[in-house]
Amino acid sequence: MPADGPFDPQLFTLFKELTAALIAYTPPHFKNVQCTVTVGLKEGQKALFYDIQCPQFPDEGTNVVSDQVQKAATALVQFWTQEGVPFPGLQVSLTQRPDGTWENNIGRLDKITKRATESGAQPPSRKKP
Repeated sequence: MPADGPFDPQLFTLFKELTAALIAYTPPHFKNVQCTVTVGLKEGQKALFYDIQCPQFPDEGTNVVSDQVQKAATALVQFWTQEGVPFPGLQVSLTQRPDGTWENNIGRLDKITKRATESGAQPPSRKKP
């Protein structure tokens, strides 16, 4: 598992691949993308689960992803868990700037949930199909 300390360049590359895949997958009118990635069981097998939303278009969210998003997320989870540490889940936030570039923020769900619980806020949902 990547440490909380010095930033691992391989992890940075995997985050970039995931965010690029999400940007390519989501509709062009999505200027703010929220994606939660978790690990769970589907039909008795370990699987990745997604919840992709755009606050401006709440009825257009999905839990289905492209092969590119699946490949990028799988590579990231495999890297993260290579030493046997469980994957904590991720919350990926993407915001398109006026110049067309994207700003991203990626947080561990276990840390986000802990901060939300301590502050009395609602943690992000962990929808599963």
